[in-house]
Amino acid sequence: MDSLEYWNMRAESFGGTNAQTHASGCTKGYMPRFIELLALEDGQSVFDMGCATGTLAAPLAREGHSICARDFSPRMIDRLQQITRDENLPIDAAVMAWEDDWAECGIEAGSYDVAVASRSLPYRPDELRKALADLDQVARVKCVVTVSASTAPAYDARLCAHLGREIPVPKNHVRVIDVLAEMGRLPTLSYIPFHRPMRFTDRDMAYLELRKLAGREELDAREEEQFERYAAEHFTVSDEDGQTVYQLDYRLDVQWAFISWTTNQANVLERGR
Repeated sequence: MDSLEYWNMRAESFGGTNAQTHASGCTKGYMPRFIELLALEDGQSVFDMGCATGTLAAPLAREGHSICARDFSPRMIDRLQQITRDENLPIDAAVMAWEDDWAECGIEAGSYDVAVASRSLPYRPDELRKALADLDQVARVKCVVTVSASTAPAYDARLCAHLGREIPVPKNHVRVIDVLAEMGRLPTLSYIPFHRPMRFTDRDMAYLELRKLAGREELDAREEEQFERYAAEHFTVSDEDGQTVYQLDYRLDVQWAFISWTTNQANVLERGR
């Protein structure tokens, strides 16, 4: 399953309140703290890249902020557009990918006060540099990104140990800070601790999400057998109001690095005063 297919499949449950959604960790704990750290001023406009179904865009729009929301998943955008219509929110939602030419897509330099990318940055070096530069170009005042600063959510240390797989040292937040330093920015860093519940209403989705936490490499026959036994042992099955729920029987704790910086446009304005 490629990335676009996967996120299109997730669109129906992502960011809602049912049990399957809890795997994303979008609605409880993380987002209120993100918004608190974001500390928007009244009336500031926001560019939200990798917006998914509006887990950030919708609450900010409800507070009166004008939002431009972009995501590469058409189904995610369809859901956000439906929310926008239903609540009459000030959100402009459309499909756009990180690798696209943003200017050609109508996203001009200095178009918004604040640019954010909540857990959506690409991590390959050339893609990361372009992504951070594009965000910096769009925002008049500041940019904010969040990236993992822990083994989870990319890996489950307990599962990898069971399979005999090594886990890379988490460096995504360090890479972001290094690139920003090369750009001449002075980033500030905070952390958002979060517990990822791993609750699902579908067995196949439960196993798929856990399988992702073993790493991108294919499982060999031995690992496949070990994984199936591990998943069967550690997913509890319960009935909640007539709905079957699969839940991992231990915690996955995540540390999200909240990285913000003042953009060049803001620096120029400050020097001109």
